[in-house]
Amino acid sequence: MLGMVALSLCLSWIQVSSETYIVKSSAGEERAKRVLKELEHFHQLVGTLVFRNTELPELPIEVLLIGDAQTMKELEPE
Repeated sequence: MLGMVALSLCLSWIQVSSETYIVKSSAGEERAKRVLKELEHFHQLVGTLVFRNTELPELPIEVLLIGDAQTMKELEPE
């Protein structure tokens, strides 16, 4: 059963990326691209104003964009 869930999840996920982020999404390509763009803007803003002398996490940062409650339930830890 778990194998079928994993297979169905793999078939509906897409990935978009930049040097800073990898967004894996079940919410569609357009939404994933929009979130990636928003994350990049946020990263630029925070990086220039707040974290000048702070070590940032290793890049790229992976982000899961979950498109619906059913997929979230399937991915939640027990």
